[in-house]
Amino acid sequence: MCCIVRGNILAEGEPRVPQTSQGSQAGEGADPAPAGRPPEHPPRWSWWLVGIVIPLVGIAVTVLTVPSQSPNRPPAPPASSSPATTRPPASPPPLPVGLFRLTNADSLMCLSPPPGNSTPAAGLVQGDCDARPEQFWRLRREETGTGVVYSVRNQHTGLCLSVDAAHKENDVTVTQYLCGDENGLFPDQFWSFRYDTLRHAWRLVSRNSGKCVALPAGSGDGEQALQEDCDGGTWTLWRT
Repeated sequence: MCCIVRGNILAEGEPRVPQTSQGSQAGEGADPAPAGRPPEHPPRWSWWLVGIVIPLVGIAVTVLTVPSQSPNRPPAPPASSSPATTRPPASPPPLPVGLFRLTNADSLMCLSPPPGNSTPAAGLVQGDCDARPEQFWRLRREETGTGVVYSVRNQHTGLCLSVDAAHKENDVTVTQYLCGDENGLFPDQFWSFRYDTLRHAWRLVSRNSGKCVALPAGSGDGEQALQEDCDGGTWTLWRT
């Protein structure tokens, strides 16, 4: 038999439970531990920051990854290192069919016999362009078998553009003279027209001498027309 003494003696066969320490016993009478705190939440401003930064990062990634050229647009061709092509020279305009003036490209004056002078072999001069009949000329195409040439005939006198005595040198007077004889025109009365595409004017070239009707550079009213080399000067150019 067994009896219980102050609750310290166990029934027979019951396992002994170790006693708690004094500290543990002392703790039994202490206040219970406070309940656990709820988890802390991040401040509200942090959510605003996240909401702004993440879209900006997404936009930056999109811009950096999208190709700079549209897939439907072919890439621009590389710059060519070859020299630029030049335009072909403009075609000359047709020569006048009816009456026309010969206006010098340098002086802007017109070629004619001296006013009222219808004498053969009279030298031609330049003067202000007006309505005087001696300033008007007419072309006639001449068939010679050696290329296209023209006679240049004055409307007022009926005489032809000529070179004094058919000389072939420079500084020879350009004249008006009878348009040939019974055998046809004189050699110095055949002319060809060469067009200057840059200055839009003609050179009157003598078939006899290969030289041009010209005026001295910077000359004025009444200056004598001469036969000179066909260089690049504007005093050898005429507009019709």
